[in-house]
Amino acid sequence: MTEKIKADVGFGGGTFALALARAAALNNPEKLFHVLLRDPEYVKAAREQNFEHFFAGRSLIQNLFDKITIPENVTFSTNEQFENFDPEILKYFFSIYPAQITREALGFLKKINPDAFAQAILVSGSKGIELGTRKLMSEVLGEVTEKPNQVAIAVGPNNAKDIWEGHHATITFAGKKETTSQIAELFRGSSILYPNQSTEIYGLDLAGVAKNVHSLAAGIAIGLEFSPSTISSLMQHCLKELRDLLRACQREKVSDVLLGISGDYDLAFRGATRNAKAGIDFAKNKKLPESQLTEGVKSLPILLEFAKEKGVQMPIIELTQAILEGKISPKDAAKKLTELGSGISDFVNGENSQ
Repeated sequence: MTEKIKADVGFGGGTFALALARAAALNNPEKLFHVLLRDPEYVKAAREQNFEHFFAGRSLIQNLFDKITIPENVTFSTNEQFENFDPEILKYFFSIYPAQITREALGFLKKINPDAFAQAILVSGSKGIELGTRKLMSEVLGEVTEKPNQVAIAVGPNNAKDIWEGHHATITFAGKKETTSQIAELFRGSSILYPNQSTEIYGLDLAGVAKNVHSLAAGIAIGLEFSPSTISSLMQHCLKELRDLLRACQREKVSDVLLGISGDYDLAFRGATRNAKAGIDFAKNKKLPESQLTEGVKSLPILLEFAKEKGVQMPIIELTQAILEGKISPKDAAKKLTELGSGISDFVNGENSQ
């Protein structure tokens, strides 16, 4: 008989899951953590502490990198071995799969271990809108596991590299108060991650999607070496768009959402997020990466469509779409920053398009 995997906390994903598991394990030496990775090659690398396999090309601080190890209370396996998880032990599961495969990945886990999520609190670390259904990740987790009241989300500001290197960062959990209180305890007193809590799960989930799309615009501006004033102005416009969208969705705690997501926007406008880096690459090479991890590219048209249905103008996102489609040049788009809200649609589809 196959031995059960007795883990208090499970993680599904890649580099960010690995970094988050390490931070949580360091803070909870009495608990057992288990990370599901997509193939045996990654499992082998993790078990052998070969972390260059995960962080290749990420410019880690080398003297820290050489000293970093994974605590003994963290184990690894492929997704297929989730069938061996003990449902009576598992209390938390962090889903950090790319947004467009989250339903498939979680559905597979539930199929091979139907009772695994019976007691577990589910935390989404992904940001995106599911194509076709237009569901946010918190909604997808609730549907697949049939445990919507046990779902929470996690936002930053943080990224895998900084968490891995042990730099101080913040993580915000949003969901029901009793749920987020339990999750926050995993990081209470951590020297790496300071936990915040919020009950505005829908607002922060939606804000995470908008942030990914706005990050593309930020990256393009950085890649083209726009002035600090222009880039800061762009960020201000983006936050206004987000505020208007939240109000249209009748979110009661707009200020809490803006506060909770502001750090993530700051990271993006420093060029430190995956989507911002994609924007930088586009500005330099006129080509977007094809990685499924660049969630902003997939979310952009859906978010724009959603905003229009709500009667909200999101000219930055509209301009970003026009730039990516080659309808206008980034420089022409930058000039329109002083005219936002007046004739953007006519501009990107009219005579001035390039």
